[in-house]
Amino acid sequence: MRRVNLNGHDATEHDVTCPCGARMQLRRTELRLWYACSAGCAEVVPAHFNGRPNGVAVPLELATARSRAHRALDQLWRSYRMSRPAVYKWLSARMGLPNERAHIGCFTVEQCNRVVRLVDGALPRGAR
Repeated sequence: MRRVNLNGHDATEHDVTCPCGARMQLRRTELRLWYACSAGCAEVVPAHFNGRPNGVAVPLELATARSRAHRALDQLWRSYRMSRPAVYKWLSARMGLPNERAHIGCFTVEQCNRVVRLVDGALPRGAR
């Protein structure tokens, strides 16, 4: 582990290895931190703002889809003052999944896209 400064944001870079065997490097986007494969494959690991990895390596397409799905769900609990458990209960019912399986971190790209569509359909036109 080592301390790094990413565009004015201090974090601790952890030792993370990509499934391809290469070292992953901590990167910063506008909204969050990610570990990206130093060999250039499309695997990424989301990270907490302190630099600690948050999950396992997944293809960039899946990580992006999960991020979009989380942002969509956040609109429900922020806009409608629903609790997070209530939002996930709503999601479980709409997706036809048991509560314990209604977690975006376990979803495929297709399931994440469905979450976005479900939330879009539930929000008033001006709230999207």
